[in-house]
Amino acid sequence: MKRVYRDINKALSDEVLQQNLDTFYHNYRESHRKAYEGLNFNDLRKEVGNIKSLSPEDRFELFEEFKKNVEKAGAFVFEAKDSKEACEYIVSVCKRHNAEYVVKSKSMTAEEIKLNPYLERNGVKPIETDLGEWIIQLAKETPSHMIMPAIHKNRKQVAKLFREHLNVDVNEDDIEGMVKIARHYLREYYFKQK
Repeated sequence: MKRVYRDINKALSDEVLQQNLDTFYHNYRESHRKAYEGLNFNDLRKEVGNIKSLSPEDRFELFEEFKKNVEKAGAFVFEAKDSKEACEYIVSVCKRHNAEYVVKSKSMTAEEIKLNPYLERNGVKPIETDLGEWIIQLAKETPSHMIMPAIHKNRKQVAKLFREHLNVDVNEDDIEGMVKIARHYLREYYFKQK
């Protein structure tokens, strides 16, 4: 418990973090407004509420339909009983294919089962494709927000991470340039072959 209080006090006294979150708050409100412009938010909220209130039987039925469609398309669905079994299965697939790395998309499930640390402990390097997740991966942190995992980082901090981890010259005022650097780095992994 002492660690939690220490971390809270450290975050509360971190002026850069406070400024980053304040900037996020103001920018997010405008982005949120634009995202829902022209949509009936109350109808969307009701639809989400209806989905959340599905019975376990209804959810199982939807899962079975999903599984059938996925398998019909040629994929395989593995049902794990817990996070350990899921991570073990994923690593076994990687080992079977002699994979040195895994290019993965943003996944709350992967975050919840702590897939990245498990992969790393087993000699497989995870490469995040979501820019925010990748920034957090470089910083060796956990996401601070479900949708925007790096909201607590400002452009100067991101530029510093890029300099340290990618050994590139970065203009911290050129956000578009930093995005291009990230795309270039990640693209190498998308098309890399043995």
